[in-house]
Amino acid sequence: APEASGFDVIIGNPPYVFAREKVSTKEKVYYAKEYEGAKYQVNTYMLFIERCQKLLKEHGLCGLIVPNSWLMVYSGGDLRKYLLENVKIKKIANLSGKSFSDANVETVILIDEKTKASEDATLDVVLSDDVNKKFDFSHSLKQSVFRVQERRKRGSYRKNKGGLHRT
Repeated sequence: APEASGFDVIIGNPPYVFAREKVSTKEKVYYAKEYEGAKYQVNTYMLFIERCQKLLKEHGLCGLIVPNSWLMVYSGGDLRKYLLENVKIKKIANLSGKSFSDANVETVILIDEKTKASEDATLDVVLSDDVNKKFDFSHSLKQSVFRVQERRKRGSYRKNKGGLHRT
């Protein structure tokens, strides 16, 4: 049988560029059409997260250091949904403080595998310990818990006179 195409492993630190800064309207339209995670607002690092998944072969691994905001903000909802439906998140490492002097954001390391997560698949959350220069295990969670929370969160937003409002 022919070997599946795609990368075995992708490791990276994508650029953190927000649409309002340097992305043209033409580019925004293209990204919204081609990427699940670009429907509401374009952030290049979120495009990279999604694109990396598509470049991996089945069971390939991805490790990216990215801003932590995609885990919480409304504009990261479509990306979270895409990841929860298409990959097994293996680990999220929360890095304390600022990881890079020229990027004024707090970051996480996302490690995932390109395979559908089973209902009982768990992910590990680890926290950085700057004093001892190591990572400490915090806890494990079922990925399915995030799927339920994300559905609830997405259901709590509604359109209201052209704006998004939390209900």
